[in-house]
Amino acid sequence: TITIANIAHLVLIPAKPSMLDLSAIQKSTSIVTMTGQHGFVVLNECKAFGELPDQARGLIEGDLSFPVAKQTIGSRVAFVHAANEGKGVIETEPGSKAANEIKALWAYVKKALKTAPVPKEVGERQVANG
Repeated sequence: TITIANIAHLVLIPAKPSMLDLSAIQKSTSIVTMTGQHGFVVLNECKAFGELPDQARGLIEGDLSFPVAKQTIGSRVAFVHAANEGKGVIETEPGSKAANEIKALWAYVKKALKTAPVPKEVGERQVANG
């Protein structure tokens, strides 16, 4: 995990807004912080109502001192349908709320990649070749 974190341009850590998931990501956030890499938590399977995502964000940003993506991913049937077809939700239901969430997350990731430094162990050739 440390090797992967060292060569990553950006580390995304998925987590549900539940205590089990939040305790499970502590090791991952520690590794990303320890290696000096950039990353953030992506809250997923968030319910459309309630305060759990906001509470999880507060815990992660406060207690773990780790950033959380602005965009959350909802708990939506469209994701299940897409997975059952072996496709992404943008392919199966391009105009859905689920697809819009993924598009918004991708825009957030692209912006974060522009500001993330090139990892220490990645040479110029690797960067040029993607």
